[in-house]
Order: sequence, then structure tokens, then C-alpha cells
Amino acid sequence: MIPSESMKPFAFVLVLLGCLQVFVTCDYQVTALYEIKMHLNDDGGVLKDWKDNQMTPCNWGNIICQDNKVIAITLSSTGLAGVLSPSIGKLTTLQQLLLDGNMIGGTIPEALGDLSSLTILNLGRNIFNGSIPDSLGRLQKLQNL
Repeated sequence: MIPSESMKPFAFVLVLLGCLQVFVTCDYQVTALYEIKMHLNDDGGVLKDWKDNQMTPCNWGNIICQDNKVIAITLSSTGLAGVLSPSIGKLTTLQQLLLDGNMIGGTIPEALGDLSSLTILNLGRNIFNGSIPDSLGRLQKLQNL
């Protein structure tokens, strides 16, 4: 069925809203990941394509997406140092966070407890200090720690 002339403006608005939703969804992810990058020392250039002027992080290295949402960060043994930004907690669709084998220090952010979809968390072989945040107890889907 061909849409009538009166339906065309409505269809345009729907398409526009769909595009806007994709942009907003990706924008917060780009911002969060860029904030994470800014707290890390990346002498090896692993994060060189993590730029805050891009619409989506789904084509960045070490990022895995599903339906334009970040579901995994895979940065094991990549020579990163610095601290893990609390902005990690903004990535609420994250299922896997693999940061083992680096030189990331400071305290483990409480914001990790906001990652309700997280199933795998590997922070081993880093130089974190302090205690494990109580907020990790909220991660009901967590299978591997």
C-alpha cells in the first residue's frame, strides 16, 4: 500500500526520530569511552582510534557492539596504565570488561556496580589498591570475576 500524501510528514518524523535515537544512544557511549581513555596512559597507541568526534564507537579497536550498543571492551595485556574512570558505569549494556594484564591502578570504581548486564569482569594482574567495592554485589548476571 502506498502512503497517502497526508501520511508523508508523519513517516518523515518517524524516520527522523529513529535516526535521533541511534545518535543519542551512541553519543553517550562515545563520551563515556573517551572519558575512560582520558584517564589511561596508552603509550602503545591501542586506543588511538577512540575519538570523541565520532558518532559510534562500534568501529573502534577492542570494542564489540551488538545493535549499536557496546557489549564488550577487550583490553587484556595491552600495556595500559593510569586509573579506571567512573565513567565506566555509564556503559549499561556492557556484558564483558576485560582489562587484565595491564598496569591500571587506583581504586576500583563503585560505578562498576551500575553495569547490570555484566557477565564477565576481569581486572586481574593490575595494580588496583583499596577494597573491592560493595557495589559489585549488585551485579546479578556476573558469572566470571
